[in-house]
Amino acid sequence: MTWFRVFANSEVVPSPETIAEGVRQTFPHLRLTFTADEEGWLECDLSDPATGKHWLLRRYSRKSDDIRGELQSWAAWVEWQPPSPHQQPIMERLMTAQQVFVFGADADPVSDHLGLTLMQFLADCCNGIYQIDGRGFYAADGQLLLAESD
Repeated sequence: MTWFRVFANSEVVPSPETIAEGVRQTFPHLRLTFTADEEGWLECDLSDPATGKHWLLRRYSRKSDDIRGELQSWAAWVEWQPPSPHQQPIMERLMTAQQVFVFGADADPVSDHLGLTLMQFLADCCNGIYQIDGRGFYAADGQLLLAESD
């Protein structure tokens, strides 16, 4: 499984309608079902009625989920990567992230494309950057900021 993450600096929670509209531009057949609380939505189950396949997008908030420790761990990991002109700005963005979105994709082209679509959309609408396991950190427009190294 490949994990995709968006580290968002905006506190604004994108509405389920906004996310559904963004996803359906590329995947018009998907069904999106949201689980929410008073803070906003927490999970989105994305399903393909034709294949029965399901994916899960989770949202974590700095206010309610105490993600500071995880954000600090990510910043420390970035610090130990080979030098890059984007290294310090990435660390700063990680430390100030207000929300993190996490999506797990199976090793198939549709899941990977859906993950990439979601990450770029969420990074763009939430002032964020995204990370893909084994690949690196990216700007919302898809520009590679920091390639992952072993």
